[in-house]
Amino acid sequence: MLVQVSAVSLNFGEIAYRSPDPRPGHVPGWDAAGVVVQAAADGSGPAVGDRVVTFGWSGAWAELRAVDTRRGPRDYGSWARPRSCSALPT
Repeated sequence: MLVQVSAVSLNFGEIAYRSPDPRPGHVPGWDAAGVVVQAAADGSGPAVGDRVVTFGWSGAWAELRAVDTRRGPRDYGSWARPRSCSALPT
């Protein structure tokens, strides 16, 4: 699944435990909220256009985030605002 990231949450651990020498191409960030722009190929997870909150050990600070649907992206529906949802537990 591919998510267009519109908000991120800055966590203490992302800063406290960041690598002093990140590998080339590494994108930090744990929590991100956004909109699904490409559904999972196997049909699992939210549909294109759904607003979701995601968690992973890296990649949240990217414009587009690839998300493993087995890790439980959460659909927060049309009421959700990305800035609020980026800090919700996933």
